[in-house]
Amino acid sequence: MSAIYTPIFTMERFDFTWLGSSASHTLTLHRALSVVQCTRVQLSLRLHSSAGSGLTGSQTIVLAAYGTNPSPVDPREFTKTTPLVSITANSSSTFPSLLSADATDPDPFLKIVLTFTQGATGGTPLWVELSADFLGRHGG
Repeated sequence: MSAIYTPIFTMERFDFTWLGSSASHTLTLHRALSVVQCTRVQLSLRLHSSAGSGLTGSQTIVLAAYGTNPSPVDPREFTKTTPLVSITANSSSTFPSLLSADATDPDPFLKIVLTFTQGATGGTPLWVELSADFLGRHGG
């Protein structure tokens, strides 16, 4: 069995303290990561450090991969609305730690996004240092 390994991003600090009550902000990390030869995919999210002792209340961070298949003749986005695979960090997640999730039978491309959601009280510290990787396996 062979595999492909792609760092999604190296350790980076994200600060979304400015988000209002229960507001979210989504970052697109890859618009169309080719996984044409993959039969199994895995996302890994490293939680390096955070504000205080970690996420609080209803704060969440979600790393998700959505099936997509861009058209060479139509520039609009053709992406599924339900993620193929996702990882959620929340108030029960510890820092540092490694979270991972996998799935089988992906679409030919994956759109990878990172979504931060503030808790019920806007302005609550929401900064973290994260890194993430993708692993795709193919063959028998």
